[in-house]
Amino acid sequence: MTIQSQADLDGMRRVGRVVRDALEAMRRNVAPGVSTGEFDVVCARTFDLHGAQAAPTLVYGFPGTACISVNN
Repeated sequence: MTIQSQADLDGMRRVGRVVRDALEAMRRNVAPGVSTGEFDVVCARTFDLHGAQAAPTLVYGFPGTACISVNN
């Protein structure tokens, strides 16, 4: 995305705060045995609180809010 105005910059800052809040909420829920689906629910709740929508869902029809994969 190209930032072309103060409104664009302000919007990106708002988005950044929502993402930060979602990551912090997910971090608080890290524990052995927690599934990626459970993390997705935590992320979705945070987005809902802020009235945000996940880009992968909007653009690609991704079935979750956060694109999470298990690493080796």
